[in-house]
Amino acid sequence: LKNFLKYLFSDWSLRFANLEDIKLISKPKRKREINHQTIFQKDDIERMMRHETKVFWKAFLITQYECALRTIETRVLKWDDIKFNVDGDISEINIFSTKTKENRTVFVKEATFYLQKLQEEQENLKKKGIYVFHAINDTNQPIGKDNVSKWFRTLTQKALGREGWNYLLRHSRGTELYRLAKQGKIAKDTA
Repeated sequence: LKNFLKYLFSDWSLRFANLEDIKLISKPKRKREINHQTIFQKDDIERMMRHETKVFWKAFLITQYECALRTIETRVLKWDDIKFNVDGDISEINIFSTKTKENRTVFVKEATFYLQKLQEEQENLKKKGIYVFHAINDTNQPIGKDNVSKWFRTLTQKALGREGWNYLLRHSRGTELYRLAKQGKIAKDTA
């Protein structure tokens, strides 16, 4: 905005009071609070998986949860980023972090089965694109965030009797890994 105003008005700082009325909030408050009541437990994830009927959404749910991904990282996951069965039934997924702008590798076990089923389903229907979770009408575009949000709210309401948002999957998995590290069952760096 500042660059645009500088371009249009040579006296922008005087005219717009140097934009002093626009400030960043130093301690922003979350619109939706994340706490022990909103975090999903392992049995909540299992209930959602049992309740969901479509392979596409089962794969989305378990991939986002098991990898502790941000929703956008799940939405833009590409088939080329997955190496199936690197070590038995464990697969390797290369994730580009939208926050840090760096790549990281995660290994999945539970998601492997559903990702393979989804790949097979898309190939059989001749609807396989570059994105694992592609848009409904365009296999070369990722699924829209509105579609994901609507699906997840409906799923949690039906399966758990309460509404949830899918970013909680990341926090739920993080909480689970943190507990395991605290108990000494996994390394802190792994968590």
